[in-house]
Amino acid sequence: MKKIALGLFITLMLLGCATAPVTQDANLLAKTQGYVFAYFPKTGAGNQLTVARVGTKETYTLLSRSEANGWGRWLPPGEYKISQWGTTPWGEYQTFTVKVGQVTDLGSLIPMSLGGYQYVILPVKLKETETAVQAPLREFSAQLATSEPISWAPQTVPPILKEVAPSTGLGLIVDIMNEYQRKVVKPSLNKQLLATKNPQDFFKIAKSGSAPSTDETPIDAKGNLYFGADFGQVRVRSSSGVWSSLDTASLYPVTAVEVCGNNLVAGYANGILKMSRDGGATWVQVKDFGSAESVLDIDCLKERNIVITGQYAESPWAFKPLKNVRLYSGTQAGLNDLTQLYNHDIPASQQGGILQIRGEQLQDKYVFIVPVSLFSLDLKTNQITDISKEKKVNGFHVTPNSQIITAWLAAGAFSDTYISTNAGQSWKEIDSPSLQINDIIFDSETKGIATRISPGMFTATPEFNNYDAVKNKWVKDYDGLTSCNVLLHNEKNKVQFCVAPGGNIFSYDKANKKWQAEFIVD
Repeated sequence: MKKIALGLFITLMLLGCATAPVTQDANLLAKTQGYVFAYFPKTGAGNQLTVARVGTKETYTLLSRSEANGWGRWLPPGEYKISQWGTTPWGEYQTFTVKVGQVTDLGSLIPMSLGGYQYVILPVKLKETETAVQAPLREFSAQLATSEPISWAPQTVPPILKEVAPSTGLGLIVDIMNEYQRKVVKPSLNKQLLATKNPQDFFKIAKSGSAPSTDETPIDAKGNLYFGADFGQVRVRSSSGVWSSLDTASLYPVTAVEVCGNNLVAGYANGILKMSRDGGATWVQVKDFGSAESVLDIDCLKERNIVITGQYAESPWAFKPLKNVRLYSGTQAGLNDLTQLYNHDIPASQQGGILQIRGEQLQDKYVFIVPVSLFSLDLKTNQITDISKEKKVNGFHVTPNSQIITAWLAAGAFSDTYISTNAGQSWKEIDSPSLQINDIIFDSETKGIATRISPGMFTATPEFNNYDAVKNKWVKDYDGLTSCNVLLHNEKNKVQFCVAPGGNIFSYDKANKKWQAEFIVD
């Protein structure tokens, strides 16, 4: 079951709201009007922010600017209030001032969920985006009466907005079923956020509870596990099962995290690599691959560091297919000598689907996957070999201290599963778990564990299976939690944790054969 992001909901809600293009001439308007600027670093949906001039019936919608995520408009002087977010009424909130020949900076506006299908559009001042207002100041420098912007700094959290499910377009019955499914998996409200009134405090609390999401899980000498999350968070699970969060000072999702000796390294969706040498207290940028490349995996090996990045194709939908994968390699502890070692353009026919783009060390080899093949990098010679032998795969695991590789193609009824006991020189096809494969790993040639997703009418339940080598069949062991929509690995690449909508985290206790809550958003 896929997690529906708040950004996707907002995008769907606002379809069909386009208006006639508006052209503004700064040379003419700056003499009698002021310019309102807003920055939307997470959604880019600023063209759906409507403001109203207090004491009049005048309303205006902000216009897209040439730079990404920037929006603005010349407006008559006066007091204004935000009146709508898309088609949703905003409610009463602090006004802002527009003066002739001056820029009014609304700052960064970020959708933040409270759970329970409720959210706010939070106005925050961020170091990462504080220079965004310089774009209109530079553009209109010749027309403005002053280069000092009017800063809007509300001291309270905006009114709560409700997520309303958009119509499926498939008729009333399907819409009713969709609404029921939303009710079944409805995340609980975050009471702590509901009680928080200051925007900056709200933002700090909200991002610290961002759900962990990364596929690989590094472990440090103390037994702490590390997971990447949205809003620049690295979620940490201690050896005793206590969860905390490290703030890396970024708005972007941490898409990969690694323990490199005594250092932590985080990679982001915007191509940045940061390193912390003090346990996550402070972070410094060590590499920028460019905003077009998303960091997908980081592996610090004994004598080499490897980073895998991906580029996504443009798409009108929230899901953007992966179109390119690159592998970078270096030897310096600071990761500042990474150079491109491999480039793979993904054919359009192979873009999309279930992808696990990452790599794992297998003795003196580094095995990595790109759609839909498995490759082996010789760490001594840098030679790269396709070891999938024309078999199509989109997921894999290696077994530590062995030459075993498990690979699979998750394709519903057309899924395939393979095992190699000689580092990919040859493969044996075995039975595949039923329908939706999530994960497979073998401890030995005959002992394997698989996770599959068992779909229901309104929910999907993770199911854990053991491999019966004698019968070449997968046998159900136990169920996951229906409320979970993200499964996470431990340091041994075994699925142990699940994340429910809203960010609650559960762990499976094998000794007592039950799921236990480890982190509850409240």
